[in-house]
Amino acid sequence: MRILLVEDDKGIVRFVKKGLLEHSFSVEVATHGEEGLDSALHRQYDLIVLDILLPELDGREILQRIRSINIQTPVIFLTAKDSAPTLFMVELGADDYLTKPFSFAELLARIQAVLRRGKPLSSPSRLQLANLILEPDGHRVYREQ
Repeated sequence: MRILLVEDDKGIVRFVKKGLLEHSFSVEVATHGEEGLDSALHRQYDLIVLDILLPELDGREILQRIRSINIQTPVIFLTAKDSAPTLFMVELGADDYLTKPFSFAELLARIQAVLRRGKPLSSPSRLQLANLILEPDGHRVYREQ
């Protein structure tokens, strides 16, 4: 399982990365918002652990951007205690959140729960190869002229 950890606090990065590696996860780290967004947009992950307060681009903006282009990778927010209400995070499209400070055991339990839930894959409404088009919802196949 590949996890993207987007966090600017070096202590938290060391602590979380070490624990995840010990539990056989592959971990990539981004320490600022732009780097995290670039990784989320151009690589595939099973889960993203995303700090809200980041340099350059905050976690909320990163999540809004990846959800706006239909990237449905599960996201767990890390947030300073009481910095953002739960409803706000859910409305943004987060799958869970954890307030700092936190224990690694709690983070691991939340990661495992989110990964167990999984998300059904949505099928595209239109597939195209050259000029051949398939629309599964309408049971149509045709060629563009």
